[in-house]
Amino acid sequence: MIRWITKNIGTAAYTDAVNVNDGLFNIVDVRNLVDKEGNVADAIEKKIQECIQYLSEGKNIVICCDYGMSRSNSIAAALLSVMENIDLDQAIIHVMDATGESEIKLEMLSSIWEWAGQKHQDPSLSSQNHILVTGASGFIGKKVVERLQDMIVLTPTSTELNLVTDHVALDLLVKKHHIDTIVHLANPRIYTTYDAFEKSLVMLKSILDVCIVNNIRLVFLSGWVVYEGYRGTLLVNEGVTPTPKHTYGTSKYLAECLINLYRQEKKLQAFILRPCSIYGVGKDSPKFIWNFMDKCSRNETITTHHYLNGDPKLDLMHLSDLVDAIEIAIRSGDTGTYNVGSGKLISTKNVAELLVQMTSSSSAITQTEINDYVANILLDSTAFSKKYGWDPKVSLENGLNSLLHDI
Repeated sequence: MIRWITKNIGTAAYTDAVNVNDGLFNIVDVRNLVDKEGNVADAIEKKIQECIQYLSEGKNIVICCDYGMSRSNSIAAALLSVMENIDLDQAIIHVMDATGESEIKLEMLSSIWEWAGQKHQDPSLSSQNHILVTGASGFIGKKVVERLQDMIVLTPTSTELNLVTDHVALDLLVKKHHIDTIVHLANPRIYTTYDAFEKSLVMLKSILDVCIVNNIRLVFLSGWVVYEGYRGTLLVNEGVTPTPKHTYGTSKYLAECLINLYRQEKKLQAFILRPCSIYGVGKDSPKFIWNFMDKCSRNETITTHHYLNGDPKLDLMHLSDLVDAIEIAIRSGDTGTYNVGSGKLISTKNVAELLVQMTSSSSAITQTEINDYVANILLDSTAFSKKYGWDPKVSLENGLNSLLHDI
């Protein structure tokens, strides 16, 4: 199928164009370009000039690659920028709108930008911090953005920028706003499903490709769940091999693997933070805390779990302490992978007892047996604390008290 961008410029898969060619247009074959990085400016210029020559003779053209998706539309955008004397980013948007095609490879577009002699970095802005935060409207994102008032911060919503599908739009956005760091906090709203598993990795892949072609640093929020496959109580530093168990933990683990692959093969500059379980006002998880508070308010029996290896214990840290750590990661300009936690484990039964005491509730506490093992993971923050002087400040008692006052 031929998709016409203007009345005389179209793009298509090569076989589609050949099959319908009735002499009313000329085919410009761009299949000898590679659909990745490495196309030199001379090769691109040759294709542009071939297109211009046909158009100057009053002929219609259809630019063709194997599938009519990436190389053809990239060359069409470059041609449009020349013929209509518009900026390349405007031409790219025009081509995507006209063709409905968003699967243009960023590596191919990067070659087009180099051919055009346009770079996303403006030397006059190099001394400023330009940050893009994904998930900026979320529980963590809101607090992070509040800390960055002295920086230029871009906070696109999911309706403005779909990270699953809009990788070209993301590329154009970071170029337009001279972004030098992406802070990736976004997750699918329900993050434990198979669908979320797929989307979270696609989102990250899009961000990683944009980081590479634009030389952007990444700050990524992973989590303690990458260690959830261990049994028993374990103090975990960065040298312990991640062993996830459930869907969410596996998605975080694979995200880290993908980041590390880009670090190794593509020289990605990335800072990964692995926090423990986070709680705070505005977040209804960990769910058990809120369930316990609700039971306390009703003086109803609270039921906690008891696993084959004992009571489940969590490393619980207040939101503000995590935001401190994320701010350090952003401002440092550094790279690395660090664990951050509260430094203490507490059982869910002890949390229930604490809440009963704090609320003067008459709720009884019982336990139900779970025929499985639980991972009681205490994150060792020593490396991060020594390097950056970070330590958690909010005690569990004070943190829970703030939740109770917010109900």
